Amino acid sequence: MDERRAKILAVAAELFATRGYTPSTVDEIGTAAGISGPALYRYFPNKQALLDEICLSSFQSLSNSASAIVREGTDPSETLARLIAMRVEFAYGPHRRAFVILQAADTTLSSGAARKLAAMRELYKAEWMRVVAEVRPDSPTEEIQVAWFASQILIGYMQDSAEIRDENEHRRHFERMAMAVLLA
Repeated sequence: MDERRAKILAVAAELFATRGYTPSTVDEIGTAAGISGPALYRYFPNKQALLDEICLSSFQSLSNSASAIVREGTDPSETLARLIAMRVEFAYGPHRRAFVILQAADTTLSSGAARKLAAMRELYKAEWMRVVAEVRPDSPTEEIQVAWFASQILIGYMQDSAEIRDENEHRRHFERMAMAVLLA
């Protein structure tokens, strides 16, 4: 992806996450990215395309990272710890805004993007479920699903935590809490 396109996506993600999708204008996105609003159309056909790409590329990155960890075939407990660490790291990384955007009331993906995202989510969840089931072989599927969902919500909201004094300790704390939720 070229630098300008990446900058536009980062700026749009920040604006959509902090101001909302609807109030953020193409002109504002362009100006913040260092181009005119109309010049933005050289990179994206419309604001909806920006929203779709932010959400799809972010979730694709998350899903690819999870798959790579699972494919390594380490001990299930180690794999689970690495999945949690990856998800926590993701909450701080360049794609972190996508989760805030997706949960906003004014966010609606195009139908094609919504279908793709739903399929990616199912594959991502399946990777986790398989690992958690290996770590908790006697637990019913429904219990594992609830634990997985709770851990994802917990990690997803960690970036909105109050003042963070030590970011590394903050991350480790959320990793421990997520592991506790998944093993409870």
